[in-house]
This record gives sequence, C-alpha cells and structure tokens, in this order.
Amino acid sequence: MLRCLYWPYLLSAYVCGAMASGNSVACSLEGLGSKLATYADNVTAFFQQFTDHLSFLADLVELADKNMHGPGPKTKLGVDLKRMHGSSVINNTARATEDAFWKHLQSRTSAEIEERSNELKGFWADPDPNRGEDLYVAAWGEYWTFDWEQVSRLAQNKTNSAFFATPAKNRLLLPQNHGNLTQLCLDQGLAPCLGSMSESCPGWCRSPQHFNNSWMIYELLLTHFLTDYFTVLGPKFKSSAFAWYFFGVADSFVRYWPPVTSGVLGMYLRPDFGFPKVHFLGPILNPSKVVTWSPMYYDVPSSNLMVTGMAPVYVAGKWLGGVCVDITMFRLALLLEQFTGTANGFAMLIDSEGVVVGAAKDIYSLLFCPSDIKGCNGNKFEIGDETSWNAQVRSGIGGLGPPLHTSLFDAFDKDGK
Repeated sequence: MLRCLYWPYLLSAYVCGAMASGNSVACSLEGLGSKLATYADNVTAFFQQFTDHLSFLADLVELADKNMHGPGPKTKLGVDLKRMHGSSVINNTARATEDAFWKHLQSRTSAEIEERSNELKGFWADPDPNRGEDLYVAAWGEYWTFDWEQVSRLAQNKTNSAFFATPAKNRLLLPQNHGNLTQLCLDQGLAPCLGSMSESCPGWCRSPQHFNNSWMIYELLLTHFLTDYFTVLGPKFKSSAFAWYFFGVADSFVRYWPPVTSGVLGMYLRPDFGFPKVHFLGPILNPSKVVTWSPMYYDVPSSNLMVTGMAPVYVAGKWLGGVCVDITMFRLALLLEQFTGTANGFAMLIDSEGVVVGAAKDIYSLLFCPSDIKGCNGNKFEIGDETSWNAQVRSGIGGLGPPLHTSLFDAFDKDGK
C-alpha cells in the first residue's frame, strides 16, 4: 500500500533583538528565503524517516496475514497473556468472575463499573520482566470493541480527553465476540472465507482453528515479528523516539517496546490512551489510509510532550489498527536550535491552531512567559517538563504550548498579527 506523509505543522523563522527599554524582546519576520526552505526540508526529513519505517512495518503486518495459512498446531502464545488486576495476576476463580462481569456489561450500571475500578486496573498483560517487549489487552476485549465512529465524532467535537479513558463506563463500546472467530466471520459477512485459502480473505476466517478460534491469539501471531524490528529501531532512534508499538483497535491490543521498568504495561496504558489518538488512524479521519501524525499531547509514561506517528493496517478491507511511534518534542527542540537564520535568529514549529509545539529551549520559555511579565517569578518553561509550567500562568495561557496570540510576545497583538 502506498502511503504518504501528512505533517500538520508549519515552520517559521524569526530574528530577535533586545529592546533598549528593558528585557522585552521584539521580533520581526525576515525574508529568509532559501534558508527557511532548507530548515523546513530538514524538519520534514526528520519525520519522513519515521514515516518510511512505519509504512514498511504496516505493509509487513498486512503481508503477515496473507502468509497465515493453516490449519496448524495450536499455538501456545495464548499463555503469554495473563489476566491482571493492577500488578497482580488473578486466579482462575477471580478470572471467571471477571469474565462474567464484562460479558454482561450491558446490564451493568456506570456506577457498578466505576466501583469495580477494573476499567483502569483490569486487563490482560504479560508480567514477565524478561520479555523484550510488553503486551496488553483491555479487560473487556473478548466481548466488546471500541465504537470508533462514536469516538471519532466526539473527539472532533473536542470532548474532554478524560472521557475516553473509561469507554465501558461511558458506553463507547459495541458488542463483538472475539472468543469465536468463526462467528466473528459470519457477523462480518465473510462466510465464504471460512476455510478458504484465498489471500483476499483474512487469516482469522481462512483458518480460525489455527488461532484457537481466539482474536487475541490471532493478534499475537500476526504481530509477533514486530518485536524484532522494534528491538532494532528503538536503540537506533533512542534520542528521538520514546516508544514503538502496534495498537489493535478491536480490543486495545498493544505490542509495545520498550518494556516498562516498573509494574506492567496495563497500569500505564489506560490513562495514556485516554487521549484517543488512535482515532486519527481510522477511516473517518484518515480515509486515504496515509501515515498521519497526532496533535501534541502530554504523555503519561514519559512525562513528556509527544506527537505520535501512525501507519494504519487494513486486512481484507477491515481496519485492524496501526503501527505507531511516539516522538518527544523535547528532542525536536534540539533540532530547532540549529535553525537560526541569522546570528540572533531562531525557529519555531507551529501547528495549524497557532500553537508553538517546538522551539529552542530559551525561546520556548520566553514565549510562555517573558521575564518582565508580572507573575512569572522567573519560571522557566521546558518542553516535556510539566512541573515547570506554573499552574496559574498555564491556566492563563492555556494548552500544551504557547499560542502566538497569547504568548505575551511583544510582536504579536491579541489578534495574532
């Protein structure tokens, strides 16, 4: 599948000098011409390298399905994932209770789900600390799937991101039996594919018995090879990329590199995916099926400002999920520091909403809160250091980065001109 880069950010270069009246800074846009074009090309090249890898890996996942011909011996990969509650593996009795709760979710009240607290604490995961990656599946994943159409519409309407962190409580799920691939194929209108060897049919229908009739095991086998690639790409791009992973949209299946060093992956992923960035992969917001990049957001595991690159994966026309990489904006700031244009110049990366998502360290802090502004108290603001964002100043400026028209920057008036 041919994929292209969609990068919703703009690069601007400014030349700055101190005003004689004090420490305020005045900036004016200069015609940097070819230099600015070169800077923009360098930023594009920075993201293009990740786009290329994501496209390649997404194509390999699609190819992996075509090569899944059975029947074969029953896989033992299913034992990799154990039912967890927090950091503890639960026993068979507790598992049966857990399964019964989620199987009959439609009869549970929001209060019952919230009281049980399993929405955030319950999941399938692999607690083996010696694994080269981590695995995760939502507690409700065997019986339910995300209603991505509803999620996408709500996200477009700027629904508070916390709402998406508890999809069961907030009724963002649809019934889907992932524990019976034969029935799943029938429900999907793929009855002719059952037992077929045609590559136009998805692997879970061609030979469901090869996966113990389980969607979870299908995902494990389909993406098993990705760990080898992530293990190579992770160290290669360790200064820029925080994590590489595959996200399955049906049941929130995640194959994630690097492994977490404290606890298990499920203790981080629910709040981390409270911002439903994966909806940018889907057919509603990405009908062209290109590699796309999320808006900037605050990432829980890394305590950093992030953007996520995502390459969608489709099999037999069905959206399975995507291969993703998290890029830290702190590292991008180091790249922008190289773009000066003139002796006293600097560059900023701005999104389509006019928010500065990247700039050299000193300039980023200056945009947030110039030193002569009352109430700044000498605070320094760094990309990826939320503790430096004074709550009062941050609430006044808003968002995860300083918008130009409210940045307290002398050159910009209230209309952003």
